[in-house]
Amino acid sequence: MRAGRRLGWLAAVALGLWSFCVAGAAEEPVTSDAQASTATGVVAPTQTDSPLPAVLFAGSRGRFEVITVTPALGPIAVEMTESVWTHLSDVLGLPRSGFVTPITVRLVPESLWRGDDPHRVWVEAAGLVTLAVRIDDTIEARELVPALVRALLIKRGATNVGPAYREEVPLWLELACTRWVLARLQPSLHDQWRQESLDVRPPPLLALLAWRADRPRPPTVDLAAYGALQWLHGLGRDNGQWAEFLRLLFAGQPPTRSLGVLKAAGWTSLADVELDWEVAFEELSSRNPLPLLSIRESRDLLRRWSRVVLHDTREKTDVLVAPADLWAARDVRAVRALAAGRTGEIELRLGTMHPFYRNAANSLGRYFLLLRDGRPPRELEEAWALFESDLSDAEELREDSARMLDRAQALRDERR
Repeated sequence: MRAGRRLGWLAAVALGLWSFCVAGAAEEPVTSDAQASTATGVVAPTQTDSPLPAVLFAGSRGRFEVITVTPALGPIAVEMTESVWTHLSDVLGLPRSGFVTPITVRLVPESLWRGDDPHRVWVEAAGLVTLAVRIDDTIEARELVPALVRALLIKRGATNVGPAYREEVPLWLELACTRWVLARLQPSLHDQWRQESLDVRPPPLLALLAWRADRPRPPTVDLAAYGALQWLHGLGRDNGQWAEFLRLLFAGQPPTRSLGVLKAAGWTSLADVELDWEVAFEELSSRNPLPLLSIRESRDLLRRWSRVVLHDTREKTDVLVAPADLWAARDVRAVRALAAGRTGEIELRLGTMHPFYRNAANSLGRYFLLLRDGRPPRELEEAWALFESDLSDAEELREDSARMLDRAQALRDERR
């Protein structure tokens, strides 16, 4: 294996604490002007006038940006948007470089919110997507994640179809993606789904894929949606058919047409589809292991965990913090909170990391644990060096396995 090396990642993670506010304070407050969407004909939700200045928190390029009049919640929301993007990147085929324009997320205090719905999404010309979310003093994943998922699906559809995109987000996909993200943020939720799904007879697959939001929705629909995503994604993920399935789905094609591209399943009739679906759902609900993150998801998580950007209030600029500098600032309350948060998150996700990257995640968690406990700098340096070595080993494993798979595929092609 190669010797450890310094990370070359440029992606940065905003610190989830209000003390270090991401730069970009807007000069204008949130306004109350209703905006008409020329792309969809939908009138954007009306905001109430706010005397407070809105602050912009920028996430990774082309993903999400957060605007709020409550700066304490901005970095937390950005962190959550990054998690949603990471865990749905492979499932939804999101562009690696992000969209041309990010999704704008407006966090609106409950005292300034009008209406009963907890969030609203609208599309404007050129595929601009804005999400408005009602918040209180805190942000809960179970409340923000569904809103972010809906906005991301609408953005994905608008990008896939173009400015004429008018279709509703498929209900089953919205429910499934929400549970997919939450189960990766809190793996015990997957086990909860498995327990709830035992001995449950799911609705027919064609009925599930066509289920509309205005219809009564029994609990089995929510459970079945998550199972359908696991199954259909697995059928077409490695052969490119899942991407075509999504394209047709967002274009508003009927379920029978979309399912027809999953040729690897070998279906010859709708009866075959439904039989396979019942068998697959029973098998998925009886599996004991928690969901395993993909190679890409695991790498993206390590990127996010290992990079920290703080905002220098004196220089009014963002600063990429090196490990040695983090140790020097160990007595700063925000840095201690950061170290504790990263330690807890890595501990929670360690069992679901892809095996290639599990050692690297473990050594990175140890680094933040030592930082949290204020250990001597030499121990932190050794921990960081071990992380870099483990990461280098993981990258070699990934590259070697990719070459082996390519050779195996080439041999199969030659024999045909």
